[in-house]
Amino acid sequence: PDGLRLTGVDAPGASQFEAATDRCSVQIGKSRVEHVTAREEGPSRYALHAEANGLAADLSFSGIVPPWRPGAGKNYYASDLSRSFAWLPAIPFGSVSGSLTYQGMTHRVSGTGYHDHNWGNIGLNDVMSHWYWGRAHIGDYTVIYVEMVSNAAYGGVKLPVFLLAKGDRILTGDGSPLVLQTGDEVRHAGGRRYPNHLNWTWETAAGAVKIALRNPRVIEATSLLTLLPGWKRGLARLVANPYYFRFNAEMELTVDFGTAEVMRGPALYELMLLK
Repeated sequence: PDGLRLTGVDAPGASQFEAATDRCSVQIGKSRVEHVTAREEGPSRYALHAEANGLAADLSFSGIVPPWRPGAGKNYYASDLSRSFAWLPAIPFGSVSGSLTYQGMTHRVSGTGYHDHNWGNIGLNDVMSHWYWGRAHIGDYTVIYVEMVSNAAYGGVKLPVFLLAKGDRILTGDGSPLVLQTGDEVRHAGGRRYPNHLNWTWETAAGAVKIALRNPRVIEATSLLTLLPGWKRGLARLVANPYYFRFNAEMELTVDFGTAEVMRGPALYELMLLK
């Protein structure tokens, strides 16, 4: 909370990787995550242990909003369905408890959390231009709001994703009505721009939802070129400057299914610029 950032990196060899094919159970070196509650036994629960360079997390994630996926959870990028990208939030919103170890001491922690998973056989930089992705829990409501935009080879198609839940009940997972408008762009020191205002609108015959995001605070800004060897970065910069932003922002959430409710609180979102 005070802004201190501690990072540990471990890179075990392939021989130290193990994963089940029928459930979430993954071991990488000394770190592991496992789904420990069967669906029929109640809310999903995951146990996580991660450690690297003197840092460790031992956390238990319990779902409040049930697992969800938009439609089949897959986008296909070939007519024979051979190339795909898939995504689902296994815990759209849940409770978290456990401990964090840093600076030689172990600290008990508790709060709220989120867990999603994506997989596929295609690089998103090959098919996507950019996307906005965000989530929030305000009052009794949980929202996930996404707009992915394919690159020119795939027609610049907008692919919206939307989840609205109240308590432990999903109210809608239909993303097709979701529309994003952005404005008041700010230039970042890394050479890319991002909007100061984001307005999301979801409207059907059943009701309407509006999300206004304001006063974004950059909490992460990373050029993806840093992933390349030094000698390649200069050449790559001549044709592209892919960038990743993550923000905390102030959200005003309006939910109207006959009676309008207006709530305000913090929200998290990201902007991925792949070109």
